[in-house]
Amino acid sequence: EIVENTKLHIEIFEDLLKNGSWGEVAPPSPPPPQPRPKSPLQDSPMSAQEKLKEAEWYWGKISREEVNELLCDKSDGHFLVREATTPGDYTLTLRKGGTNKLIKIYHKDGKYGFVEPLTFDSVVELVQFYKNTSLAIYNKTLDTKLLHPVSNRNQQDGPSLVDKTELMEKLKQVHNEHQTKMEEYDRLYETHSKLNQELQLKHQALDAFKETVIVFKEQMELHRRHHGDVPVQELQKLGENYELLKSRWLSIQESKQALEIDIY
Repeated sequence: EIVENTKLHIEIFEDLLKNGSWGEVAPPSPPPPQPRPKSPLQDSPMSAQEKLKEAEWYWGKISREEVNELLCDKSDGHFLVREATTPGDYTLTLRKGGTNKLIKIYHKDGKYGFVEPLTFDSVVELVQFYKNTSLAIYNKTLDTKLLHPVSNRNQQDGPSLVDKTELMEKLKQVHNEHQTKMEEYDRLYETHSKLNQELQLKHQALDAFKETVIVFKEQMELHRRHHGDVPVQELQKLGENYELLKSRWLSIQESKQALEIDIY
């Protein structure tokens, strides 16, 4: 019972001391204790994070390929910050010498920096420092400041801010155009193959015509040489045969010439 009512007993004694007459003036009651003020360090991680999200050069979780697109053709001194693959860390990408330089921003025990010891209270503080101080103090090859932030508030800074629906429509349009061109290509290729095959056949036919013309010409020459060797009664038949050979030779010659015109 005593343990359970200790608080009540203390209140009774305090009331007797304050209101009872003991021949002595009771000392004034001490003022109630003030609530302990919160340390500013308790809010710094949250406030630092909020400030980072509001920074125009902070792009959050974007890929390295998107960063390359954003910094493409930018002059030296352009920069942006994104989330690193390791939780809590960040990556500063700086344009220097026509290429992108990737610098890891480490976070440990509420401090940020490129190397140990980490001395900055926030990423915003780090960026602000190197806006006025050359990064050469960190790396001699990076003799430039953070001059030009790539703003996440301007669509012209990169394709990540372009409306995705518009991009999808453009992609569909390009895909459809590609399909149409491929179908046209297939049709033209098939036509080309047929024409090429026909041309080969015509060349073969032309070679055959040339050989046939030679054969008929030799036969006609043979006829002429033997006209004086045949009996008189055979001359008429031999003459008819010669005229037939000549007619066929002329017909083949005309066909050959027409084919040559068609080919050439």
